[in-house]
Amino acid sequence: MNRVLSVEAVYDGEKIKMPEINIHRPCKVIITFLEGSSQSEDEEILDMLLMEDPAFEFLKSEGEDIYTDDDLIERFE
Repeated sequence: MNRVLSVEAVYDGEKIKMPEINIHRPCKVIITFLEGSSQSEDEEILDMLLMEDPAFEFLKSEGEDIYTDDDLIERFE
């Protein structure tokens, strides 16, 4: 089983500043920017409207959940 470590960091517009981490080997990381979305206000409004649109209600049905982990090309654990 892979060990997962999450840390809080700050991006100052040029560099990512994060606390000291005691990992001394290369490893995969995921960086998620939580603020300063690149979406315009119009795109955000459109996303909200689409989430509320009843045309997509069928996706909530268990019968529509047709994919399994076996469909993954690469596994993340």
